Amino acid sequence: MSESVRTIKNVEIYMATMRWSGDLTIPASLRVSDFLNNDTRRFLNLIQATVVHLSDTIQNISYALEEVVINKSGVIAVVLRIEPARGHAIPSYRVPKTPHRVMLYAPPFCMSGDVYHTAVGRPIDTLEHQKNEFLVMTDVTLWQIAARTPLGTGIEFAAVNRQWIAAMHSLPQKERQQASSFWNVPRKPGG
Repeated sequence: MSESVRTIKNVEIYMATMRWSGDLTIPASLRVSDFLNNDTRRFLNLIQATVVHLSDTIQNISYALEEVVINKSGVIAVVLRIEPARGHAIPSYRVPKTPHRVMLYAPPFCMSGDVYHTAVGRPIDTLEHQKNEFLVMTDVTLWQIAARTPLGTGIEFAAVNRQWIAAMHSLPQKERQQASSFWNVPRKPGG
């Protein structure tokens, strides 16, 4: 007997050289983050999918597929393009911890956004002590590093595969007040 599934609309799956877009099917009983972090489920199923090859200068639509199965081990980040009603939390995506603004590097991408840890935790604790494969971020801006242009801003929910994280650093709280920008990160003089 087949398990009951639900469809999450407008999902983007980022890999090293491509972006898959479509609708993600997951078991009806699981939240997206629980599904991604379930180590017995190694594959993602997208329906009505398109694939875009990401190069340094151009994005070309390669083809569209009715359905595609993607191995999670090659996934750098999963982005949900959701539009929640302002002032209303989305219970199935809620993360009950303290937000901390960071810049995260998962080449060939980087992201600024909020990661979550306990109130007394440090960003290192977020990465070292988390048992989950995917790190949840909210209020995300996503860049392709070489292109220097955002692939998305104001992303409400993204999940980043921890095996692809090369580095992470804190951003000042004032960064929250302005548009996230990879190129506005404080640099040393002459850098």
